[in-house]
Amino acid sequence: MDANGLKARSFDNLRTSLITAIYANLPDYQRASFSRSTNIRISKALVSQGDTTHIPAIFHNLYNSTTWEPPGVWILLSLIIHLTQHQAVEDALPLLQHLIRNQRLPPAALVGRGDPSHPQAPAITIQSIIIRSILSYPFYERARQLSTDLLDLLTSSKNHAPAWELLLEVCRVNLVGGTRAEMQFVNDMLSGMAKIPEAPMLPRSTVNDYIASVKPRIGAGFFFSLDEKVRPKLTPGNIIRLASLREYRVTRKLEQEIARLEEHEWASCRKAFEEMKGSSWNQTRRAGRARPRQEEASV
Repeated sequence: MDANGLKARSFDNLRTSLITAIYANLPDYQRASFSRSTNIRISKALVSQGDTTHIPAIFHNLYNSTTWEPPGVWILLSLIIHLTQHQAVEDALPLLQHLIRNQRLPPAALVGRGDPSHPQAPAITIQSIIIRSILSYPFYERARQLSTDLLDLLTSSKNHAPAWELLLEVCRVNLVGGTRAEMQFVNDMLSGMAKIPEAPMLPRSTVNDYIASVKPRIGAGFFFSLDEKVRPKLTPGNIIRLASLREYRVTRKLEQEIARLEEHEWASCRKAFEEMKGSSWNQTRRAGRARPRQEEASV
C-alpha cells in the first residue's frame, strides 16, 4: 500500500474512533434524535472499532426506523452477528428475542431444533436463526459466509445435530445454484464438516450430487480426501464417472468402493468399469515403458 493509501486508512480509523467516542458520551435523548442514515453510519463505525457496549443502543434506534424489507432487517441482524462474533452472546440474545417477539423474522427461521447441552448452544442458536432468515430473503452469499462461521464454531467444539442439518441445507441450496463460487463452497463445507469432532457420516445423496456436478478430477480429489469414517458410498454412476479418468490409482480405490455396493446396484455398470479399468492399466504400462527411454535419452 502506498503512502496515500496508508493516510486514507489512518484517517478512516481516526474518524470511526471519534464517532464511537462521541456516541458513547451522548445522552439517550440525543441518540434518539438522529436520522436513520446517521444511525447507520454510527453503527458501521461501532462495528469497525469492535465496540460491543453501544451496539444494543444503536440497534434499538435503528429498529424504530426500519421498514422491514430484507435489506433493512439485515442491518439489524448484522449487529447481532457482530456481538456473537465478539463473545457478547449475552447481549446478542435479547436483541434477537426482540425481533422474534415482534414477529420480524421469517417463520422459516424459527423451525429448527436446539441442543441446550452443547457448550456453544446460545451462539449456535443465534447463528442458525440468522442463517435461516437470510436463506428466506434470499441472501445466499451472506448465508455462505455465516455458514462458514458456524462451521468454525462446531469444529472448535463438537458436533451439533440441528446445526449440522442446517449446514447441509445450505449446501443443497448452493448445489441448485451451481455457480463456481457455490460449488467451491459446497466442496469446502462438506470437507470441513467431515472434520467436526464426533461428526456422523456425510449423507450419500449430498456427496454424490456434488461429485456429479463437478469435473471428475475435482470429484475424485474431494471424495478420496474424506476420512473413511465419514465417507459415504459412491453411486454406480459416480464410480463410472470417476473411472473415466482412466488413472490406475483412482481405479484401484474405486474397486474398494465397488466392494461396498450391493450386487444389484453394480451389475449394470460392471462391463463399463472393466473396460475403463483395462484402459487405465494400459496407460500405466505404457507410461512405465516410456520412462526408461526418457532416462536413456537424458544420459
